[in-house]
Amino acid sequence: MNHQGKASAGENPGLELFQGGHLRIESLFCQYQCGLMSLDLVEAGAALASMKYELAVHTAVEEQVLLPIFEGLGEPIEGAAPSFFIAEHEKLDRLLGGLFEGLGSLVELQASGGLSRAGALLLIEKGFTFKHLFEHHSSREDRALYPAIGASLSSEARARTWKRMDQVEKATRSKLGHPPGESGESDSR
Repeated sequence: MNHQGKASAGENPGLELFQGGHLRIESLFCQYQCGLMSLDLVEAGAALASMKYELAVHTAVEEQVLLPIFEGLGEPIEGAAPSFFIAEHEKLDRLLGGLFEGLGSLVELQASGGLSRAGALLLIEKGFTFKHLFEHHSSREDRALYPAIGASLSSEARARTWKRMDQVEKATRSKLGHPPGESGESDSR
């Protein structure tokens, strides 16, 4: 199992381990903003590329495994419809695209000698929309999605779900290729 951590053989982990992916994405976002603050656009770009990669993996597992289970519970939880989670995933991806565009503009300014802290600050501020949506999304998952799924699954169903999550994660990572920064490859975005 790879879900942002390891479980020992035979262990039937809870969703808490998968939820750790939220902390990893938040940490990468902080690295991205720190790179911008220091005008280290290589650091900012590497963190942003890693964040996009990890978010894509995390989203694939949720949408292919967890949201269908959640939807099948039959008892809707106010403010936590599966369509909300999917819409937020799509918006987070669009916002990330905007951050990549903004970073590209800063790289162009750097090449022409016009990079400034004020320009980086504008992009940091633009990133707050992503940050706030991600925090809201993670909080909703932590309060509604994961507890409802965890409470509904027997030990056997939890083990099957975890196995399926692991399969989807591995397939998604295989499809995406090596994470940015691994094996010397760079992200071409």
